[in-house]
Amino acid sequence: MNKMISKLQTAANENDTFALNALATCYLDGDGVTRDFSEAMRLLKKAENLDSAAAKLALGQIYYDNDNVVYDKGKAKQYFLEGAQKGNVNAMFAYGIILCSDAEMNATEGIRWIRKAADLGSSQAQQFLVEEILTEVSPNDDQFYVDILMAADDNDPEALTCLGRTALDGEDGLPDYQKAYEFFTRAWYSESIDAAYNLGRLFLLKDSPYRDVQKAKEFFLYAADNGHVWAKEALALLSPDKEAQVLFRKAADLGATSASEFIRL
Repeated sequence: MNKMISKLQTAANENDTFALNALATCYLDGDGVTRDFSEAMRLLKKAENLDSAAAKLALGQIYYDNDNVVYDKGKAKQYFLEGAQKGNVNAMFAYGIILCSDAEMNATEGIRWIRKAADLGSSQAQQFLVEEILTEVSPNDDQFYVDILMAADDNDPEALTCLGRTALDGEDGLPDYQKAYEFFTRAWYSESIDAAYNLGRLFLLKDSPYRDVQKAKEFFLYAADNGHVWAKEALALLSPDKEAQVLFRKAADLGATSASEFIRL
């Protein structure tokens, strides 16, 4: 048994939900341990009983897999809903997709959940919104950018943040800070939580003409308090160690995948 598995098992025995979820994944994948589906389910159910949103997402994914012997779409849908209600952005996206499926025929509610997931930091939901809802053409089509601009003209917050992210990423690695600021600010006025997070990013970048670390912290704090998973992670990186560990764990439970790299057992 390797050292990390041993640490996870010790922490899991002490009801550490991050360890329970991580160890369950190891048993599902056979990573460092012998693959054991029953043990993975036991660990996930234990984490779920300890109120872990990530565990509800993982259970939903297991029950939604029609190649799995325990496949049960009804259970999957319920787990996704419960994970979504607890703030996991990936559960929000999964639940929204189910509601938008032909069988469900509840696209309005599904899109509402997908939009919420996007606004709270789900990159999957952001991509889906931009490519499937805000425009009906391929991302490689010239009309694609025109459609996004038209949606932005109507103050669609996701279209605005999409344009802001594009400007901040820049062409050939050269960001357009002014355009990014303008788009994010407009989205912020449209009450976008993701815009608040991205304004925090803009204020934190060393080369940004808008650099202001205090403002960055304020925007991260606002976005984090309103459930944005990447803002929780960003705030953790700017916080004292003990407080940072709490934020990293919360961010990981709500869907920020890189937060787990900073968690100590």
